[in-house]
Amino acid sequence: MNEDKHQKLLGAMSQFEEKPKVDEAAQAAGLDKVSAAERDAAWDAHQQQADQGDQPEQDGATATEDPGASPTDQGEDVEAIWVRTVPGVRRFRRAGMAFNEAGTGVALEALTDEQLAALEAEPNLIVERNTFTDNADSQG
Repeated sequence: MNEDKHQKLLGAMSQFEEKPKVDEAAQAAGLDKVSAAERDAAWDAHQQQADQGDQPEQDGATATEDPGASPTDQGEDVEAIWVRTVPGVRRFRRAGMAFNEAGTGVALEALTDEQLAALEAEPNLIVERNTFTDNADSQG
């Protein structure tokens, strides 16, 4: 398989939670024909990337963390983004994080400029800037 075809398939795999059928993989990658072996190779590479991406990054930022989890004063506003996939895309990975249709909040201070730019430029994601009030300590 040529590298361009593999990269297209690999990029398309992030749309699927389970290994897609061969025709689904070809359609998602915008390719006319894909063999089962090509689909399997791309799926395996995608799974390896996903496994690596699920590890906490050096700064500790992951898409599953609470955007208010950073050390802030009680009731302080936290600048964040809310990220969800576009309709029809069940799951998508970008910037070392996984996103779904329900959405995930991420504090801006937990992201590098490059990660934020990649998220905002990704057509498979909807990114909304928000301000959340960190009141986790004030409840109870």
